[in-house]
Amino acid sequence: MLPCMVQAQNTLRRHLRNRFVLSLTVVALLGAIHVSAQERTKKGEEKELTFPQAVDAAKASYQSGQFGKAMSMLQRAMRLARAALRDKVLAAMPAAPDGFERIEEKNDDDAQANAFVALAINAVPIEQKYRAKDGEGNINVQIRVDSPLVKMMAVAFSTVSLNPNAEIIKYGAHKGLLENGDEGNLKLTIVLFDKHAIMIETNGLSDERLFKLFDQKFVDTIATIVQ
Repeated sequence: MLPCMVQAQNTLRRHLRNRFVLSLTVVALLGAIHVSAQERTKKGEEKELTFPQAVDAAKASYQSGQFGKAMSMLQRAMRLARAALRDKVLAAMPAAPDGFERIEEKNDDDAQANAFVALAINAVPIEQKYRAKDGEGNINVQIRVDSPLVKMMAVAFSTVSLNPNAEIIKYGAHKGLLENGDEGNLKLTIVLFDKHAIMIETNGLSDERLFKLFDQKFVDTIATIVQ
């Protein structure tokens, strides 16, 4: 074989070998990229803190100059306090009166509180509903804690003499306003310490039954919880 042909064959072999090595390298790189793309990192579970732990964490963060974390820990403590408050309030709610049933709703209060916590932790009321078994009546109870709405209610109390369908109801140190609406609707608003309120709206329940259901003992219990 001529020397020039041998040299050409050797050059061809080197060229093919280099292309093969390059192809293997590309395949390896693509495989590495593919594997990397498929990797998932496990998110660490966030530790559940108790109220005292959240407060202590807020103090420690504040003292170390981590003010953002301190605020976050305080917000968590407030949510925990609200959750405890909600449980106590709902436990104090009266049993359903004759002909009614208590509605046990899914607790989405945490989600609501989280959404409002940047504005006001108590923006969302604590609520309990009852409904008539025949579908012809309902009772809706809301507890508002440290609500700015309470100050606005002072106007309604001060002008009660101008409303023939309203009357003042006294609950010891606390004061309520009963309003008679159309078609047997009743609305009872009880102000506690000038900053909290019990708001009850009902249809299908007489005022006598309303006062018996939400009596002085109930009001005193709620007042003790929210003060």
